[in-house]
Amino acid sequence: MGKSKLHIDFNVDFLMWGIVSSLPEHRLCWIINKAFDWKFKREEDVQMYVTSIASTVTFPYFKYDIDEDHYSLEIIRNKSTGTFLLPELKSVDYLFLVKGETDFFMECDFSRYLLKIPGVQHVLEIDPEKLKSRHNLILE
Repeated sequence: MGKSKLHIDFNVDFLMWGIVSSLPEHRLCWIINKAFDWKFKREEDVQMYVTSIASTVTFPYFKYDIDEDHYSLEIIRNKSTGTFLLPELKSVDYLFLVKGETDFFMECDFSRYLLKIPGVQHVLEIDPEKLKSRHNLILE
């Protein structure tokens, strides 16, 4: 009898940017809050079990809900104790996600505004559909 494999395709319906910055996560969020008049707050860390080290790794996670426009903003640290949440993005320190009604988010100049923040070296727009490990971003 042949083996069957279960293949689950995750629908990723969000916008995503990678941020390169040496700032600690709380400092980066504080500066972004001031620059954009947002209110990012620390949430429960994202946890991922890594079989190669037989341990659970945690990634700091910050969220800001914009209820009136029906979307949320999330910042997740991509690296923790030598492990990456998205291994194909090893040069990226933080992931910035916009989930929900993304039509209301002004994305056209977002990268340019982020680059003006002190401590942010580089910002790149990322297509989550092209990521092999995109399932790591399904947090609910």
